[in-house]
Amino acid sequence: MLAKKKKITKKQMKEDKLVTVYTKVLEQFEIYQKQVFIAIGVIVVIVAGAYIYSIKADENKTKATAELAKILPSIEQKQYQQAIDGQPGTGVIGLKKLVEDYSGTEPGETAKLMLANAEFYLGNYEEALKYYESYSGGIRDMKAAAIAGQAACYESLGKYEKAADLFEKAAKVFSDNANNPGYLVNAGRNYLKAGNADAAKKSFETVKTKYENSSEARKIDRYLAEVELLAMKVS
Repeated sequence: MLAKKKKITKKQMKEDKLVTVYTKVLEQFEIYQKQVFIAIGVIVVIVAGAYIYSIKADENKTKATAELAKILPSIEQKQYQQAIDGQPGTGVIGLKKLVEDYSGTEPGETAKLMLANAEFYLGNYEEALKYYESYSGGIRDMKAAAIAGQAACYESLGKYEKAADLFEKAAKVFSDNANNPGYLVNAGRNYLKAGNADAAKKSFETVKTKYENSSEARKIDRYLAEVELLAMKVS
């Protein structure tokens, strides 16, 4: 005899939908933060107050996730200004408003990085830098991406030594980050632009030895050749 199927409640369906939406948000962030490129603040209160706060935080997280999902189509279509400003009359508030209202929640901090990305793609590097620097989330991949985003802004502003240092910092957030070889190559490139051959060589050789199976490692000899040319010019 077949077992009776368990009825799925509306609450469970809603929770599953939110999980799916948030997963998609993170996937989209990874796509748009590949190269350059979440936590609730601790509050000291009495037990009853902390309980009330946690309920409110969960509500905000749910609302922010739903709002962020509405913005994804604009990001996917590379309509960055629309993603930033929202669409009046449609219920889509935009990344800037979302960050203002929900900064500190997991999806709010994700929105902050997406806002930084959008500003970066529009060439607003100072504005993008502000949001990259203010990211306060707890997901280590995004922490690294936020630092790499800062580095990309400084590179675009012609501050190559600063950019290189930040790319190196991004690569040190955690050792098994798949983006680390790319961060280190970017660090080396910027050290070359800054005229620092020794630091560039160190970054490139780290990729070659520590990440020898990465696609970046297969291109390192070309970069090392550039290091040798720079060293010859300097000497």
